[in-house]
Amino acid sequence: MNYQESNTVEPKRIIFFCTCLFILSAVLSAYSSRNPEFAKVGSNFVSSFLFPLQKFNSKSFVSIRGVWGKYIALVNVKEENSTLKEKINHLTTLNSKFEELRHENTRLKDILNIVNEHSFQGFTANVIAFGPTKWIQEITIDKGEESGVKVGMTVIEGNGLVGLVVHTNTYSSQILLISDPNSGVDAFIQSNRVRGIVEGIGAYMTRWSYVPNAEKVSVGERVISSGLDGVFPKGLFLGVVQSVQSQEEGMLFQEVRVEPSVDFKSLESVFVVTGKGNK
Repeated sequence: MNYQESNTVEPKRIIFFCTCLFILSAVLSAYSSRNPEFAKVGSNFVSSFLFPLQKFNSKSFVSIRGVWGKYIALVNVKEENSTLKEKINHLTTLNSKFEELRHENTRLKDILNIVNEHSFQGFTANVIAFGPTKWIQEITIDKGEESGVKVGMTVIEGNGLVGLVVHTNTYSSQILLISDPNSGVDAFIQSNRVRGIVEGIGAYMTRWSYVPNAEKVSVGERVISSGLDGVFPKGLFLGVVQSVQSQEEGMLFQEVRVEPSVDFKSLESVFVVTGKGNK
């Protein structure tokens, strides 16, 4: 049989097979209509044959639906986490700002207390620079001649005396701290009025010089300015006696270390005293 004959026979087989199926279907339909039990058996056979396939399709659909649901849930969780992170970052920033405002409020309250106690007139200023080394005990503030700052003015902080204005520019000024070796403040112990001179020794520390050996000085005593030097007002808190060492016989004065009342290393705001009002 050649190729052309093969092509002619193949359609005939298909037509014959379809005709047989049609006749068989017609016969089965006619028989089933007269014998319902036979139809039920056929239905059960078809159902039994198709059940595994239906079950597989059902499981596959459920599995696909579950995977898709988990994917959608993960996408939602990711978006939610991103939103929560943004909120946390925002709240962290706000908390930092509130904390800074709280610290600033505390500093300003301390300054206000000492200003009210001594009836000082003046204004606050921000510290913008420190001396280049620990032996140059100076700070720079953001107020100068334009704001009314003059050389010789006293500068204080909430806990006490900071120093003296030694140089001014139009918009800034330099303050010599009481811890500088070139600084000296006439002072006395608040409790018994023993006098001496508080001098700077660098590294943000001071000593109390010219205190007679005969005078009793105890650790923990408060030292305040006497006002007798004509430079600093009376009653400003300078610091607390840290240590006392009596000198050898024949020496007139004892060696007293004073821890400053002001933490110079962390100064941020100060008050420049321009005058004193009436109480």
